[in-house]
This record gives sequence, C-alpha cells and structure tokens, in this order.
Amino acid sequence: MGLRRTMLLATAIAVAIVAGPSPSASAAAACGLDTSFGTNGILTAPDYTLDYGRAVTVDAQGRYLVAGEGGRSLAVMRLLPSGGLDTSFGSGSGFVTVRHDDVYGSEAWAVTQLADGRIAVAGRAYWAVSPTSWGDIAVAVLNPDGSRDTGFGGGDGVTYLDLGEHNDVARSIDVDAQGRIVVAGETAGFGGASNAVLARLLPDGSPDPTFGTDGFAVQSLGGSYETGYGVDVLADGRILAVGSWQADFMRPWLGRFLGDGTPDPSFGQAGLVLPPDPGSWQDVAAGPRGSVLVGGSDGLDLVVARYTSSGRVDRAYGGGDGKALVPAAGPFDPYPSANGLAVLGNGSVLAAGAATRTGYSEGVIVRLDPRGRLDGNFGTDGIIRYSEDPQYSSSWFSSAAALPSGGAVVAGSGYAGALVARTC
Repeated sequence: MGLRRTMLLATAIAVAIVAGPSPSASAAAACGLDTSFGTNGILTAPDYTLDYGRAVTVDAQGRYLVAGEGGRSLAVMRLLPSGGLDTSFGSGSGFVTVRHDDVYGSEAWAVTQLADGRIAVAGRAYWAVSPTSWGDIAVAVLNPDGSRDTGFGGGDGVTYLDLGEHNDVARSIDVDAQGRIVVAGETAGFGGASNAVLARLLPDGSPDPTFGTDGFAVQSLGGSYETGYGVDVLADGRILAVGSWQADFMRPWLGRFLGDGTPDPSFGQAGLVLPPDPGSWQDVAAGPRGSVLVGGSDGLDLVVARYTSSGRVDRAYGGGDGKALVPAAGPFDPYPSANGLAVLGNGSVLAAGAATRTGYSEGVIVRLDPRGRLDGNFGTDGIIRYSEDPQYSSSWFSSAAALPSGGAVVAGSGYAGALVARTC
C-alpha cells in the first residue's frame, strides 16, 4: 500500500439484536477478543509485509500462517502465538513472497499446512502461462522455513494452471490423506461468464489425471456467473464445496463430490444443494456427526446454515429452518456476510466476516452455540465488531481458524494493512 502502518486500537462496539442470545447469556460477556494479543486483541501486520490478509491457518506448532497479498505478490506471514513475526521463517523476516516475474503481480486467497509441515498456498498469478490468460491459478508449496519446495511444480515450488479461459483463480485449498492438494475457485471467459471449478494436484504439483478431466472438475449449474469459494476434504476423500451462481439472481450452492470429482449421488439432489433463496455461500466446514456447515449471506443477513450428512436442511439448528441469521435490521446495515468459519472444540461455530456501515465496511466476528444460537458469553450478545475508523475507512475479516484453547484466530484487512485477531 506504500503507507506507514501503525498498530491500531481495536474497538468492540456494543450491538443489539432482535433474536436473543442463548439462555446462558449474561450481561457481562465472559469472552471476546483476547487482549493479551496485539492491541486489545487485534494486530496490524508490520510494515512491508501483508497488505491484505485473506486466509489463516494454525500449524502443528501453534503458529499462525496468514496468507494474502504483499507488494503485489502472493505472500505468507508466520506469527508466533505472542503476535511477533517468526524469524525462523523467511530468512529471518517471518514473511515470504512468491511472484512469477517482476512485472505482473500475484495474490494468495488460501493457505493450509501439509502433514509433513510444508505449507501450501493458492491464489492467482497474472499472465503466468500465456499472453491470453490474464489470470491463472497459482499453487505454491513452501518448506517449513519458508523456502520454496523445488520438488513441487516446475522446480521452483509453484504450479500455474490455465484452464483455457481468460481468468482462473483458486479461492480455497485443502489437502487429502494422500497428500494431494485440492483447490476450489472459478474459470471465466473474456465476457465475464464463469464456472466453478475444483482441481486436484498430485504431490509433485502436476494435475491428478484420476480427478475430473485431466485434474479439473468444472461445475456448470446453468447460470452465467458461477463461483467456488470454499472447499473441505473429508477424511474419506470426498470433497465439500460451496459458492454462488446466478440465474435470475445470485444464489448459493453446496456440493459434495466423490474422490474422482463427480457429484456424490447420495448427497442432496445428484450431489448438489441449490437453495431457492438469494445469496452466496463463502465457506464450508464439516460439522459434528457428519453434518455440513456453510457460511455466507442472503443479502440482508449474515447466515450460518447446517445440513445433514445427506444434504437435508438440519431443522434442529438455528431458528428451526437450519439457519442462524444475524439480520441487517438488527446490528448491521445491509449486506453482512460470513466469509470464514471455524468449528470450535465444543461444537460452537465462529464466523468471521464483514458488514457495511454508512458506505464503509467493518469487521464482524460472530459465535454461535452448538444449536445455532448467538452465544451470549461472547462479545456483546454473541457479536464483536471492529472498525479502524468507521467514518473514513473499511475493515473486514476473511478467514478463521480454531485454536486448541477453544478460541480462534481471524485474518482480515484494513486501511493500514492485514489484520489478525484472536478470540478467547
């Protein structure tokens, strides 16, 4: 961004909501932002590291891997639990960038850790494959010290994928039990129309020929703009994915796919769940007892919904319709969204996202109890809101990851750079 960044004060703004919190709520919240981290629970990325924080995961040593964009490059920052940069990563800097060349940029949208401690990052690189492929899927694998894994991709630790369209991007990443990397995103033509896509890579970075067609499973739902936002690989190798598609208006979709990339006929209708409501699902996570949790927006509400293992609405969750809604008419102005989900150890769900307010956006963290009700022991009636400056700048949260302690770490962005928050 070229701006001198400073540590900014986090503010949790009290809110009220018509749909009350769970009966265990008390006037004084027992938990919220962890004030021992950063400044009142929020850390702004140090200068010359991440400009945008789009994804976060917690590694086996309890360190925080935050991926996004820094200096127009796909970038990863590793933080110690104290909030300091991990100097054992990135040649002492705690920060690594991956860029195709010195002219065209790249960006990360997702990060995960492999079983052996290496780090896989996915996103987009510009003009990496050919002059006609404006955006290409980029997947990089880093060694635990941040150096590139030269056994992956073309010997430089990176694989670039061009699906033959104008703009391809990976927005989510996971890894299966065999060490194969799965990404979800979309592929778009010159006219802008797009299809959601899943891709699976072998451990060396080459497309897996046993998955879809030459490693790609392109989903066509019959709309003009179809996207893939979230992916979660189950223990048996099946794949959950979510996104949005547009026919007469934008709608969410949820799918479960077999190990070969074909829709799972035992889930939903021929492998898909297509709710009639407007909106978009931004993230997906496996829940307890085979359930499926999705997060996003219906345009007016921040939504977390739960489905059974067969793809049916779980009416025991939320308000009896399988949905937990945080409405705009309550604490938020229009267009709130849950962008990232973390399933906590006790079955609660933490949703990280954003909501607009007077032309700007603010970061939102919501915690729901195992039945899908706002957790009154978290934040203010289950909600934390954060804004650097509610009058002049925007903040938003993009991703969340559970901590062994029962809390979560959240990544996002603000005027001064990437944001990392920690909750208790």
